[in-house]
Amino acid sequence: MGPSYKTKIQQKRGLGTKGGYIPWIKVGEFSNMGHSSRIKGLISGREHHFHSNLEAGLFYILDLNPKVSDIREQFPLLDINLAKEIALQAGIKYPHISDNEPHILTTDFLIDFNDNRQLAITIKPIQNITKRQLELFEIERRYWEANEIKWIIATETELASRNYSLNCKDMHNCLRGFIQEDFQDKLLQDIKTQIVDLHPKFSELTIPKFSSYIDNELGLTVGTTLRFIKSLIAKGLIHTNLEIPITKINMEHTTLKINHETVIGKSDLAA
Repeated sequence: MGPSYKTKIQQKRGLGTKGGYIPWIKVGEFSNMGHSSRIKGLISGREHHFHSNLEAGLFYILDLNPKVSDIREQFPLLDINLAKEIALQAGIKYPHISDNEPHILTTDFLIDFNDNRQLAITIKPIQNITKRQLELFEIERRYWEANEIKWIIATETELASRNYSLNCKDMHNCLRGFIQEDFQDKLLQDIKTQIVDLHPKFSELTIPKFSSYIDNELGLTVGTTLRFIKSLIAKGLIHTNLEIPITKINMEHTTLKINHETVIGKSDLAA
């Protein structure tokens, strides 16, 4: 059993933005059948809480999207009177705990975009969508409609392919590593120069083998260049087909958006 409604309100859950936001439901506060996880966000800089692999998979994609400015998960529908009125008008029984402990519905994601648009997203495996669940979704839909925010429901069939999702997770991890670790800008420039110089010469090599060659040339720890290349792909500075595992892609199937004049520092990867 997680914290009470009163405690969550005192903690200001569901309020704030970016690093100041606290999700209504945190990992470990209730039993679920999925795989829960905590992931450090690139945009927010805070720890995000997810209660399924579907949620986490979508987060990696959203957090790498340059058009997204904030991601708030487990977002509460705190206007209880509005939610109950919607349920009454729709002929739906509003979920109830007790008079002293009101039930608060939540939406999995509230996304803010750079152009000031917002999008609410609910994720649910198809097999878990029951008649009762559809009723609760209808309350959600009307709630967001009343707030003039578009709401969509996504299942595993609407989400990205497994390869794309795994690539995004991989790139997200690499970016976090470069942001957190002590990499000097000069080193990043040296690696970038090697990538630009050697790209046409070793196009037949896979990305991992190409990266290992540069690690060798510069005397770097094995995997350093590979992580850097994945980070450049995440930032759109190298283009390739993310429907294929990055480790299986040949350099000839990558397009460089960098050249000798391009300056890449640690701050560029963190932005």
